Amino acid sequence: MVNLNRQTIGLIGCGAIARKHVAAILELRDELQITQLCDISTERMDAMASMVVEAGDKAPSQYTNYQVLLARPPDIVAIATSSDSHTRIGVEAFAAGCHVVLEKPVALSTDDSAAIVDALRSSSGQVGTVGYILRFLPHMRALKKAVDAGRFGRVLHASVSIHWNRNVSYYEQAPWRGTWEKDGGALMNQCTHGIDLLQWIVGSKPMRVGGTIRRFQRPIEAEDFGTATVEFGSGAVGTLVGTVNVYPSNHDTTLSVFGEKGTVVIGGTGLNEIVTWQFDGKEPLREIAGRTGHLGLYDDLLESIRDKRDPTVTIEDATRSVEIVLGIYKSARDGNKVDLPCQFSTSEMKSFFD
Repeated sequence: MVNLNRQTIGLIGCGAIARKHVAAILELRDELQITQLCDISTERMDAMASMVVEAGDKAPSQYTNYQVLLARPPDIVAIATSSDSHTRIGVEAFAAGCHVVLEKPVALSTDDSAAIVDALRSSSGQVGTVGYILRFLPHMRALKKAVDAGRFGRVLHASVSIHWNRNVSYYEQAPWRGTWEKDGGALMNQCTHGIDLLQWIVGSKPMRVGGTIRRFQRPIEAEDFGTATVEFGSGAVGTLVGTVNVYPSNHDTTLSVFGEKGTVVIGGTGLNEIVTWQFDGKEPLREIAGRTGHLGLYDDLLESIRDKRDPTVTIEDATRSVEIVLGIYKSARDGNKVDLPCQFSTSEMKSFFD
């Protein structure tokens, strides 16, 4: 029997990623009910509504203006719109009294990062989380637990590499993709998952970055390749490289962590292969059970609401990943290392490749 006291949820933005949100929510339909949809396209809303109805639920109300949706606020709002609108809609959703799920990136400027954090802190005990779903991989949770338990000793160096492909048709699907004003490039959009893992696993505040970006071949305003070093408060150094130019399709994503007493390397096309898992004492990997992907994100959100605890992905965490990318952009533009957090915005890169 369906729980009549389910948390209601409104989905703002019914584009490509929305289908994953809807699928996850429907998996948790004993606890969640999609009651509202919002998008400028009725066709896209109809597609999401069909998923809901086919699962046996009532068709959600549909709105082309998110402020009309927020005037009759659901318990939870999920925001899956273009990157530039995440902060604005998130701030208004918190003000309306909703818990909030934001797609990544949480913001495109340090001012917007501060605004969304302030909105959460000013809310009445609401929960905010961000779609960094790779944190919910069982072996990633086990890796984080190993770092926090001190099994590495001191973490010395960590690296992430993202060798992906996003072709011309991908950018043609939505005109905001790859623009400085509404999206940023490969680092801010595709590689932000890896950057989030890097700073989360190291577990120390990023303090300084130095970076290089290029637009090798994609027909966009922003970068299709970037590389950087990140200096953390603990003394650990992070390195990263990200590209969407790999021929002919996604090749690999690799996260490596090197400490005094341990080495872990996780690779594969989706960080799904444990290449090395070695610690002093040779204790084997004990994966932590749990739901993955967007299902894990929503399950964790519900637990956070019930238990009045922070979610696995906090808004503050998500702003650190934005700070790193903005620092890389500023470093590339100015030709020097940049202390974090820096005052910057993707819009300040507007003429970088001109």
